[in-house]
Amino acid sequence: MNKKDIAHFRNQFKPNNEKLKISDLYTVYVMKDSSEIYHHQSQPFQMLEMEQQELFFHNFKKNSWWSVGSEVI
Repeated sequence: MNKKDIAHFRNQFKPNNEKLKISDLYTVYVMKDSSEIYHHQSQPFQMLEMEQQELFFHNFKKNSWWSVGSEVI
């Protein structure tokens, strides 16, 4: 992938994008020492306030795993 491709994918992370629909948000907390799950929660993404949804999209965009030269299968 080149920088243009990466920028295109990152621009897709918007709350009102018809091509990208997130239905559920699943949160898991794991103990660092033992890798044991000590809390998990599932909630519909649409039930979050718009401000929270935008925050998640901002974080998805910022933490995307694509890098220049990588291939998407």
